Amino acid sequence: MASESSFQQGMNGNSGAAKANEAQAGMPARSILSIEEGRRRKSMTEKPIHCDAERCGRPANCSVELHFFCLGHFISYCYDRLAQCGKVPAGDTSDEIASSTDGFLQECTLQAAVLVDPIRGFDNLERARLFDIFLWASELAAKRSAFTRPQVMDAGYRIARR
Repeated sequence: MASESSFQQGMNGNSGAAKANEAQAGMPARSILSIEEGRRRKSMTEKPIHCDAERCGRPANCSVELHFFCLGHFISYCYDRLAQCGKVPAGDTSDEIASSTDGFLQECTLQAAVLVDPIRGFDNLERARLFDIFLWASELAAKRSAFTRPQVMDAGYRIARR
């Protein structure tokens, strides 16, 4: 009879040996409730970052210009911003506008290159749009650097004359 009660206590996790081991380790007796409570608390403190676009609750995949976006909003934001960058003349702008444009083009190119990776699991249309953004941003960045750095133009001119 005594062995049955010790067996039932062992099954319930209330055995004296288990409690003694936990008390020696300085740990309180654990229960299923405390483990679930810990999981709940952890999930409450580690919230995913959501898209900054208005009325979008999807998780953010990337960030550009200190904004977090899901893939769809990243693509639309980049297309809009690249169209604006294409209208900015290369040599006729202030340093602030030029550095902002150059920073966006660099950041956009890097983010698109990271996101186009097939491991991300995006469909072919989304990947084609990301590749288009990558190429457009790279083209604009190359045009801007060719016009804003005279040494680049001189080097190109010297190579062409050889």
